[in-house]
Amino acid sequence: MRSTFLILVLLLAAMPAPAQTLSLGSVEIVQEVGGKRIAFPIDLSFAVQTTSTNVRLSVFTDMSLANLQSNFDGLVKSFPTPRDNCAKYAAGNIVAGVERASLTADGNRAVVRVKAGVAVWDCREGLPSVTVRWKRPCRWCPKIPQFTTHRGSDIKNRLWQDDVDGSFALSLRSPDGKSIELTPSNVEVSPRSDPAKFLNNIAEFFGSGLSVMARQEVQKLVNDGVLRQALPPQLAPYNPAISEASFFTAPDGSLHARVGFVAELTGEQLGDMLREVLTRKP
Repeated sequence: MRSTFLILVLLLAAMPAPAQTLSLGSVEIVQEVGGKRIAFPIDLSFAVQTTSTNVRLSVFTDMSLANLQSNFDGLVKSFPTPRDNCAKYAAGNIVAGVERASLTADGNRAVVRVKAGVAVWDCREGLPSVTVRWKRPCRWCPKIPQFTTHRGSDIKNRLWQDDVDGSFALSLRSPDGKSIELTPSNVEVSPRSDPAKFLNNIAEFFGSGLSVMARQEVQKLVNDGVLRQALPPQLAPYNPAISEASFFTAPDGSLHARVGFVAELTGEQLGDMLREVLTRKP
């Protein structure tokens, strides 16, 4: 692909016509997801636009996240969830387990949906108990009592239990042309029954727990470090900036991430590329 890329760049740069987008084929990036190594195909395309002073070279990466979607349920089920019904002496202790999870495409957003079984517990410190042992401090002394205080058993009451549906969306953007970030929407929580005053506790479990972990897993795949690995190596010396970043829905309904990289080359730099082609041994 290296020689083909250089030749196409030089041919398009010599043409006065408006920029056209041409395919560079596909590559695969293998990443670890939930302890499993999974391949993610990336389609590459590029466009060249010439001006009076330089050549603008754009390369677009189209990363299919279908394999992440098919493994997403097991991934989210592997996340740690709260299991301690007496994490604090108060009402509102959450115990939860994920029943199913999905990652879907919705236009230019990725949507995470999770169904979890959730219980809310009240926990109070139990009353201590005291035991008495009579002990003689010396051979001729009378016995005296020794008191030992034991921590009482915690008093636990389940206040509410039901299934809860939670969802949030992720958008993709580049804030500075150097990095890629995921922007989450607010988490929407829909309990099957009324949890009364514990709705905020449940929302916190989804919002600061599951949503953060899910976002981190997607960010491991869709970031500039991973996607730059797929770029033609000739671009690296020119430190291409990120020109665009977004999710999109493929024709088959699967989720994809599209990220564009752009580099400005001078005529001298383009000449260096030409010399590399002409001096390359067959």
